Formats: sequence, C-alpha cells, structure tokens
Amino acid sequence: MQELRVIRDQIVVELLPGVIHEINNPLGAIIMNISITKEDLIQWKEQGTLPDAGLMSETCHDMDIASERINQHLQALSYLCGARFLEERSSFDVNLALRHALTLYHNRLKRQVKISVDTQEDDYLYLACGPARAILAILLGFESVLACGGGRDLTVRVTEVGGRVLVTFSREGMKIDHPDERLVALARVDDIELSVRGAELVLGLVAHDPESATGQPAL
Repeated sequence: MQELRVIRDQIVVELLPGVIHEINNPLGAIIMNISITKEDLIQWKEQGTLPDAGLMSETCHDMDIASERINQHLQALSYLCGARFLEERSSFDVNLALRHALTLYHNRLKRQVKISVDTQEDDYLYLACGPARAILAILLGFESVLACGGGRDLTVRVTEVGGRVLVTFSREGMKIDHPDERLVALARVDDIELSVRGAELVLGLVAHDPESATGQPAL
C-alpha cells in the first residue's frame, strides 16, 4: 500500500499545475460574469434600468458551464487523493474512471494528441480495484503512450473479455519499449495485467464480481 501511495502522490504533483490552470480559466470566467451581473443590478437599483433578460440568461448559462468544469476537476481529484478510495476495493465504473483521468490529464493531452474514446457509456463495467487505483492506472497508461511518441491521433477503447475490462491505448507509429515504471509497479501491486501489442498498450483490469463475498478479484 505504501508503494501505491508513493506512485499516486508522484503523479498528483506532476498533474497539479495543469489542473490548477484548468480550474483558473473557468473560475476567471465566473468572477468576470459576477462582476458584470453586479453592475447590471446596481444600474437597476439606482437608475431603474432593467437588465437585459437574454444577456443575464446567457451569463448564468456560461457560469453554470464554468462551475461544472471546476466541479469535474475537484471530483476527479477527490477520488484520486482520498485515502479510502486508494485503500478500499469498492467497485467502480470504468467509464467514470476514464472520464476522471481525461479530466485530470486534459491539459497535457490537448497539447500533444487528438483523443477519441470508444466505449459504451450506457453499459456499466465495474472494476474490482476501486476508484483511485483505476484512475491511477489509466493516467499512467496515458503517461506511457505520450512518452513513446507516434501520430497525432490517440484512441482509447474499452471492452470486456473473460472477466477483464480491457482499456486499450492505440497510437499510430507508437513504439513502447518500456512502459512507465510506475505503471509496471502498479500492475505488480494491484494485479493489473499490462501488455504491449505493436502500437497498442493494453491494461487488463479485473472486473467486479457481484457474487463475490469479499469483493477481491479472483485471478
């Protein structure tokens, strides 16, 4: 467990500047729109000039989008950083883990690749490894494929095969000689299957067995 904490803490430190940047942008938009709204309300109070209902509605909509973006980052961080989410093996949907990983890694991904996701959002695929470990594994998968070069297009595909949820990272021209050492260590600690197939990196995560009394993966 100590090794898991060290790996998690390392990547949080690396991601934090980008996450702060992604939070600051929508926060700045909210602060600006609040200032504009306050000016409109002051004019209404002092001069009796009614605010433009359409503009106010648009302003509120913009602030709603911005606040949701901030909430996405904070929720992703809370899952990754929460002690109980790292220690417990409570089941967690792979689609949600992937969404949180994409949120946290957005600042890096947008500068290097154009990403597409192939998954069935309506189908819940629960993992036995718990929230923080699932997010961490996917983050380190991104770290590995970005470090190995290749084409601009990066595809992430989620499938289920034989009790494993496979998260496949595909990038044309990518050549992975050695996956990120932290991902190798995580796979060793958490029974995550890790394989490289040509221009693909595949994470085999143990699917949650609802009939298991302990919730532990059966390997």
